Amino acid sequence: MRKFTLLLVVVLTVITSFAQNKTLPRQGLPQAKAINHTLVSNEPISSAPIPTANYTEGEKLGSKGIVSVIPIGTSANAYSYGYAGGQKTMVWADDNLKAIINIHRMGPGSTPPSFSGYLGIDRGLNFGATPGDWTNNYQVYAAQIPGGQYYLDAARYPQGVIYNPEGNTDPTKAYTVFFAPNLSNTTSSWGGLSYGVANLMNNADSTKHLRAYNPPPYSYIPDGMDINRQGVVLVSDIDQDWSSGSVVYQGNIIIYRGVWDAVEKDVFYEDILIPVATLDNSRPANDRVAFSPDGQTAWMVTLGNTGNLTTPGMLNYYPILYKSTDAGQTWEGPIEVQLDGENGIQAVVYQLLHDTMIAALFNPPLPERTQIGYTTAFDCDIVVDKFGNPHIGVIVGVTGSSDYSIVTAYGAFAAMDIYSIDGGNTWFGQIMGYPQQFRGTFGDLTEDNRIQIASNWTGDKVFVAWLDTDPSIAQENNQPDIYCRGFDLMANAITGVAQGAGYLDKPNNVTYFSDVYFQAYFFAMSRYTLTNNDKYIIPFVVEGLTDPAGVTNPVQFKYIPDFYYTDADFVFPVNNPGVGIAPVNKLEAAVSEIHPNPARENARVMVTLDKPARISYTIVNAMGQKVFESNATNINGGSNYIQIPVEQLSSGLFFVNFHIGNQKLTRKLLVK
Repeated sequence: MRKFTLLLVVVLTVITSFAQNKTLPRQGLPQAKAINHTLVSNEPISSAPIPTANYTEGEKLGSKGIVSVIPIGTSANAYSYGYAGGQKTMVWADDNLKAIINIHRMGPGSTPPSFSGYLGIDRGLNFGATPGDWTNNYQVYAAQIPGGQYYLDAARYPQGVIYNPEGNTDPTKAYTVFFAPNLSNTTSSWGGLSYGVANLMNNADSTKHLRAYNPPPYSYIPDGMDINRQGVVLVSDIDQDWSSGSVVYQGNIIIYRGVWDAVEKDVFYEDILIPVATLDNSRPANDRVAFSPDGQTAWMVTLGNTGNLTTPGMLNYYPILYKSTDAGQTWEGPIEVQLDGENGIQAVVYQLLHDTMIAALFNPPLPERTQIGYTTAFDCDIVVDKFGNPHIGVIVGVTGSSDYSIVTAYGAFAAMDIYSIDGGNTWFGQIMGYPQQFRGTFGDLTEDNRIQIASNWTGDKVFVAWLDTDPSIAQENNQPDIYCRGFDLMANAITGVAQGAGYLDKPNNVTYFSDVYFQAYFFAMSRYTLTNNDKYIIPFVVEGLTDPAGVTNPVQFKYIPDFYYTDADFVFPVNNPGVGIAPVNKLEAAVSEIHPNPARENARVMVTLDKPARISYTIVNAMGQKVFESNATNINGGSNYIQIPVEQLSSGLFFVNFHIGNQKLTRKLLVK
């Protein structure tokens, strides 16, 4: 009995110690969790209010001029674009055709009810630049099997891409490839799949296929879709048993891999299961899939927790990736991305939170930056660059005071591009902007920032976009605008907001003062941009609502034809190693902690380099004011000691920012 008592004391001590070692934010901060629904159709309303924060003038006026808005197709209701994390592959642009499609459920109508199960595309040619370039509500799929309130083959939440033979510029030789869940012609519920193709210019040249509910695997509502230029299609879905009325994760991501058949003019699919073991078999938050421009490398990303990484905060979500080098036939992984802690992404650990935010989020004594836990939010998107490396568009923020939660106070989370430069071995992050609102409520639908990522056709530029609402307009993210920022991987620079003769270090407000200003309720972004001379045109489609709470009313889709960047817009250098430089040429640098710390007179750090480099540093106080700047100097490879002039500083907290090559590393200094 005594041995058992001692063992119990030891176990309780370990558990208590573990809980005490977690760095938790102070009580009362706004936080959010993933929407916990049984089935999508029964999704509850859940939203955490966010305190008011004022935009700076640069953020509010962050536009490249007022964009045009072209009304295109319609749908019977908002569910075509909307449910939590609903940003699927619905808008697709092909740079060779200069064409865009927007796929959606059709309507209004009456037979069958509201055309709810029909699928249509809106097709824009000539960059979709004018209303005359569009053909709208072009039907590609019809529901025809009666059975209850809706036809049993009624399609839902569709995705669509364009198959265009390599080098072709004739739209009559291209096809829409679509994929959607249906209500299943055997169970009158989820589980079925609808898929096929339709000629881009002649919908009589089309196919339709149905797959009824027949687990395993448990097909549900696929989240991701992509096609390479050789005609291989990948669709990703979380394997989860929904038959009991709740969703139970089965431990896999399903990849439906299809191949274009040039004789049949159709795509035929096989199922590939990728085991993704999560802690406590918890359901991943999202999944997406993407090809590289050459079509051979593919990446699948999901947001979850495998239990293999440690975090200073509560349990968190982080990207879990799988990679294919044979166009999706075989997959290797998992590759887990450490966001926080000593081995975390530098931009997350040392750049995401400003010093004043740490003081606002945590009770004294304030934690070291490596002691702060971070998590992704619950949506993400992915593209693959010309080097075969993944770029994940995702919201990253401070982990809340409970498992799998995120703090949604302004300044505690950021829109980021999380990317690798060496095939998934090392990871970096680029902060693209700080949304001020997180979650919006629309009737029985909830949406977060709906973050998405795109690339240009050659894969050397990426663009991240998200929704955000001015807090002076609404206290939820339910009157949003689209914000966007670009990343030039070759110049290693990001875009800014033009102001006078210079630029502000901010994302652009795409929809500022346009016809959808404060009304970009749901939006979709094309996987690829269009190139017109020196312009990288980013195709955006907004699902407009006549009543933000009336999501069962018919909706009008609206296309933005003239938001673009040029090479001259990429003006702010990125501190991370250059993406477009071969890894062998990259500088490897490490900076030790400052010693002694606290310091009174003398202090130093050890800088370790794999080759000679130029180094300088600045010292800023806790208010962010620069109090010292060193001269730049060249130092040799290997280990070098750098002296810090503590004697020039007053007592207090400081941060030393080391600039080594094109990297920035920060260390904390306390002066007695």
